Amino acid sequence: MARWLHPLASSEEPNRQKDMLPTSCRCNKGSKAEIQTEGTASIEAIQAELERILASKCFRNSTRASRFLRFTVETTLRARGDPIKEYLIGVEVFGRDGSYDPRLDPVVRVEAGRLRSKLAEYYQTQGQDDSLVIDLPKGTYVPTFSARKPRIEIGHSTVENGNSKMVGDLGQISSFRLLHRPFLKRLVWISAPILMILALAAAYHFRVSWRSSRTIPTSIAVLPLKPLNLGAEDSYLGLGLADALITRLSTLGRINVRSVGEIAKYGGLTEDPLVAGRELKVDSVLDGTIQRVGDRIRVTERLLSVENSSVLWAVQFDANFTDIFSLEDSVAQQGAAALLQELTGPEKHRLTKHDTANIEAYDDYLKARFFSTDRHAEGLRKAIDYLQQAIAKDPGYAQAYAGLADCYALQGFYGFLSPNQSYPKAKAAAMKALQIDETVAEAHASLLNIKTDYDWDWLGAEKEFKRAIELNPNYPPAYQWYGFDLLVMGRQGEAMAAMRRALDLDPVSPTVNVSQAWFFYLTRQYNKSVEQCLRTLELHPNFCVAHQMLGLTYDVQGELEQAIAELQKAKALSPHNLMTIAVLGHAYATSGRRDEAQKMLDELGLSSGDSTPLSYYVAAVYVGLGRNEEALRWLERAYQERSNWLIYLKLDPRFDRLRSERRFADLARRIGLPE
Repeated sequence: MARWLHPLASSEEPNRQKDMLPTSCRCNKGSKAEIQTEGTASIEAIQAELERILASKCFRNSTRASRFLRFTVETTLRARGDPIKEYLIGVEVFGRDGSYDPRLDPVVRVEAGRLRSKLAEYYQTQGQDDSLVIDLPKGTYVPTFSARKPRIEIGHSTVENGNSKMVGDLGQISSFRLLHRPFLKRLVWISAPILMILALAAAYHFRVSWRSSRTIPTSIAVLPLKPLNLGAEDSYLGLGLADALITRLSTLGRINVRSVGEIAKYGGLTEDPLVAGRELKVDSVLDGTIQRVGDRIRVTERLLSVENSSVLWAVQFDANFTDIFSLEDSVAQQGAAALLQELTGPEKHRLTKHDTANIEAYDDYLKARFFSTDRHAEGLRKAIDYLQQAIAKDPGYAQAYAGLADCYALQGFYGFLSPNQSYPKAKAAAMKALQIDETVAEAHASLLNIKTDYDWDWLGAEKEFKRAIELNPNYPPAYQWYGFDLLVMGRQGEAMAAMRRALDLDPVSPTVNVSQAWFFYLTRQYNKSVEQCLRTLELHPNFCVAHQMLGLTYDVQGELEQAIAELQKAKALSPHNLMTIAVLGHAYATSGRRDEAQKMLDELGLSSGDSTPLSYYVAAVYVGLGRNEEALRWLERAYQERSNWLIYLKLDPRFDRLRSERRFADLARRIGLPE
């Protein structure tokens, strides 16, 4: 069952009683409140509505939102619309002390956004029949009280037996309810057929005027579907289905879609979608829930405008799990149509393209995508296991091979495996994906990455980039990886443009942001690198790699105490991260703390004679210790392993002391780095 809810305007008659308040009380930002009256409501009616809201499911478990709403409503009733100061709310509602400064502590503004979202949710669910509406408009903390306007409910959808069946649309009304009784009384003389014609005409007029007047969003975040009853074995479904929708929508090219890595953290039941939308810097948010009972699955979705909190589109689907492809088709097509107003034939085809017909293989693929968002060794190992199971069930599953390529490449990148073990597997998987389906953009992007990092084939990488963005012009990793290919080739201006494009497409991605900082580091723009790291940490304070990058930049700037402090933070967040250990070893070495630098080398397993997949980083520690001969020996080992980090050899300031060495120049020549 799907529903689209569109409000229609109506006139209102004030109910004249002695003890009344204006039904819409708004105050400007001046010292005097300006009361705008659109009708009246009794204090008793407002208090009754407040209690209904606070007793609802939306509010009963949200102490902060309930306290906030009660305070603002009761203060307004007492003060008759006088302004409510942010400072007063911070102290009275959220327990801030006398030193509280609203300019520095945004608690009231953040909680106001959450309260607005909860009110919107309440009036879309339990409160949809309430005759009075309490709202908290943006720009003020004085609530408004207004009579409910008439509403028409239009359309519903079902997914049955693998087929998506639309029952009604904006031009076909399945039912309607006029909820404003005084308005209804004035229409009792109108016959049912005439009323239906009027409703159809109004709905058509609203559809045309709404579509022609609204601005088409340029960006969207598809949030993980919130699990209402899923067990641990099904926990992957909410993120997995969101990931599938992200993949489909991103092929359209007309809208920027945030990556699955960015939206993964917003899957909790208490997450506010509008707050998430603001944090992700998007125009719209697709938010929903998922329930699974045996083989039956129910999905609800709603498309929200981040700017004004309005619901642009809403739908509910009931289907068998075996019909999950039809369910995804319906959500993707209807959501995209709600966003973009019109879809072309090729766009509809891309939205409903299926990479496998095997439901069990697809289930394994969803689980793999769930675990691959965890960039730790165990998460990648589980993802690889599930992808291999998916391929065993459907050997023609191109997207599964593309995912496998990414996971193998990440194992080499993060040092979980030696590059000469991981990258050949990644290349074979990407090539297999393209052998099955040459139009898989992700596989071309994976090959771009492999050709840059491992094959050292700069022109081949450029070819793969061009094909990847031809297929999916809004795929951020393609621009990110191509930026470094260009940088290695000495095309710094073009590299900067590619990196900027990646950041424009995914502005809050921790990996894209840190890649920008790495770019600034390699081009000796250290202050910009520091600024970029700090911006990243504002968004992702526990992102280990951002602390690591900030520490490395402080190190080459000579800010050694700050460098060590940041790297110790990174190590505390991920104690077994070999890259952090090696970078900290370099900082200890350059600061003269040689014993501690040696301890970091021991942690890498060098004292026991174990091999390490991070020979490049070990070489940097030896440069810091002034042991150039050993550093050159480790760089040669990195070459034998075909370390992905060697492409930065001529740019990395840690190796400046070796540039006059003949063997260093010879190594750069063998890698194929430009003169």
